[in-house]
Amino acid sequence: MRVNAVPLRELAVRAIAPTKAAIAAGLSWWLAVLSFGSHQPYFASLAAILSLQVTVYETLAFGAQRILGVVLGIALSLALVHFLKASAVAVAVLVFLGMSVSSLLGFRARAASQVGVSGLLVLALGGKPEYAAARLMETVLGALVGVLVQALLWPPDPTPSALQAVAALGRAIEGELSHLASDREPAKPGRVLVLVRQASEAQAAVTLARQSLRLNPLRRGRAKDARRLEIAFAALERVAIEVRGMGRSLRDGERSALQPLVQMSLEAARAAVRAFVREVERPSRAGSGELRQALARLRQRNEEALRPLPDVGRAARLREAGALLSDLCRLEQDVKKAAAALAAPLGPRPGGPEAGPA
Repeated sequence: MRVNAVPLRELAVRAIAPTKAAIAAGLSWWLAVLSFGSHQPYFASLAAILSLQVTVYETLAFGAQRILGVVLGIALSLALVHFLKASAVAVAVLVFLGMSVSSLLGFRARAASQVGVSGLLVLALGGKPEYAAARLMETVLGALVGVLVQALLWPPDPTPSALQAVAALGRAIEGELSHLASDREPAKPGRVLVLVRQASEAQAAVTLARQSLRLNPLRRGRAKDARRLEIAFAALERVAIEVRGMGRSLRDGERSALQPLVQMSLEAARAAVRAFVREVERPSRAGSGELRQALARLRQRNEEALRPLPDVGRAARLREAGALLSDLCRLEQDVKKAAAALAAPLGPRPGGPEAGPA
């Protein structure tokens, strides 16, 4: 992609990560020279660069694992140097033991490799304790600098991306409801994969947004936004499951008989999901009123669809019709509860006690 084709704001956003890495690496090197008199404190710069993760909390957690990895690598190399000289056998044993132990301890892959790297460096220099101590101090310093740089310089804010992912899930649900309401196409099982993928992406984005608030002193104002996204995603995740159930009922049952029975309810459900997503994206008094009206219309359509249910006919058709209407009623209740919870976004987390009246 040409540079002039990329918006200036996007270029600035892309430059944040390398800028923070450069500052952390240079600052770690300078502090190591100043504090320890190190001549080549590359362990400090390396620890600072590799510790930088997406969120402050992850940076701290990964930095801690790097420090433990260096300690483990140094300990193994100092132990092995008494039994084996620097050789291919010693290297193989060191790497095997180091990565096996770090794997058992649950280290991430990059942190696990640090055990072998630090151990190899100590082993190559004859297992000198003074070298090992210097490398450990540099690693601790670099990891701490990485955490501070991540926390104080342009702290990461994944909340806008999470909002986009949640809205995309809502639009995918809306599209599937529109598809189910149409009598021109049969329901296809492959369309379910779209909802599954969107739900997975939204869950990862919302989790990241929540994690970004941990140990992040400059993003506390985002707590309300992250809470709203948790509420919205929890509701849309349940709605996606219900929509998949509707598709299964229409696919397995007699679509020609069932689809006209619930067509108006499906269209009302699509309108309710659209209004809910709009309220999540841009909260407003007008949006709340639109959502209430959409939910009231959905309830009315569901009640109207229940009236001819006794005349549906065969037991199998009646069972599928009942399953469809049950999913539609649950969809209405889930969106309604989430809408009520959005009015008090700092209440209980999704999965806890109900927030707001049904």
